[in-house]
Amino acid sequence: GGDGGDGETATDPVGAPSSSAASGAGARDLTATATAKTPGNAPAATEVGGGRATFVAANLLDADPATAWRVAGDATGEEIVLTLPQETTITRVGLVNGYAKIAKNAAGEKFDWYHGNRTVTKAAWLFDDRTQVEQVLERDRALQSIDIDDVTTTTITLRLLQVTAPGTGRASRDFTALSDVSLSGTS
Repeated sequence: GGDGGDGETATDPVGAPSSSAASGAGARDLTATATAKTPGNAPAATEVGGGRATFVAANLLDADPATAWRVAGDATGEEIVLTLPQETTITRVGLVNGYAKIAKNAAGEKFDWYHGNRTVTKAAWLFDDRTQVEQVLERDRALQSIDIDDVTTTTITLRLLQVTAPGTGRASRDFTALSDVSLSGTS
């Protein structure tokens, strides 16, 4: 949430055909209207501070970086299918490319799940009309979004193209995780 501004400008610096008018003030967050289907998920686990954590597809859509979808091992090549309730024009997509949560156990030791699990460093967004947009991701637990040329679609497929090795240390886990996805556009 609240990043203080979206950094969009009224002109396209590369001079390509632009849809900046549609991706600007008229765009709205569509994430909560979507449903997600994932290629399985890791089983629930006991958190280091107690309680249970689940790693289901719905966690991708809850705008809570402390929850995540997670699957065992290297998920390179796997696809997550996001479905909107109706045909919609998408102008911006993004994701939190790992498990963004930091937890503490009873002894006060920190577990940085973002750096312990595998993270996605390259992904492709595919739309109904076969448009495909690649996104290169930084090693950063914040939401990373990109503007795209307007595309009208009902389904968005997120293909994981490149995934890191697991981290090291006490938070090391051989799971690929994503905390959130973000979809913006106009209806």
